[in-house]
Amino acid sequence: MSIKISRTPKITLLIHFQMNHKITCFYNRANKNLNQNEEKQNSFFSFVKSNTLSFIAIIISSLSIWYSICNYRDASTKEVIDDVFKIWHDADKINISDWQTSHLSAPFADYYKVRNNIHAGMFPIDKRKKSEFIIKERAFATFVLDQFDKVCYLYQQAQLTGNKSEAEYLHSTIIYITKKELRNPRMLYLWDKNGGDLCSLYEDPTVSYYNTLVLEDSGKQVLLQTDTIGPFYIDPLKNEK
Repeated sequence: MSIKISRTPKITLLIHFQMNHKITCFYNRANKNLNQNEEKQNSFFSFVKSNTLSFIAIIISSLSIWYSICNYRDASTKEVIDDVFKIWHDADKINISDWQTSHLSAPFADYYKVRNNIHAGMFPIDKRKKSEFIIKERAFATFVLDQFDKVCYLYQQAQLTGNKSEAEYLHSTIIYITKKELRNPRMLYLWDKNGGDLCSLYEDPTVSYYNTLVLEDSGKQVLLQTDTIGPFYIDPLKNEK
């Protein structure tokens, strides 16, 4: 009599083993993926955190630089304004001490009246006195043109550095000098190459500014009157020698 052993328990056991193995593998893969995702998230948050801090530091640095530049520009503009006012202050001091050259600061409408008053105040004028004050006149004219040259240079630098407020102020100063000082009849003569030839003392940019702003107006030639004599002429009718 043969005994048959049922294979059902073995098969059932095998199936359970395979299922447990698959579940374990699935769980391990899921757990691995979860760990990887957590690592990626942690890595991402670390990246964001570190870069956010760097970005904030860059913003703070940029604001600090911008604030420093603004302060520098404000200080620079104030310094330029002080320098320009010092120009007029120094010119006034020269006119007070050497009133014989004050005709160079006179506007065109008053020029000949001031010139004639200076001539009358210096009476009588001899050759020695004439030579002395022609030298002083040329020195004061050079002083005025030196200030014009300086302001033109500062204006160029303000444009290059992007200091708009300073550039605007200096441009208005240039316009003021050209209209009030440099269109003076005697100043025109002393600048001209056929007169005092002071134009030869200055660089091309300054000469260009002068020609554009003094001799022209909106691109058109301006009819200007020059004084070739000045206040130091010798009048034979008054027995000046």
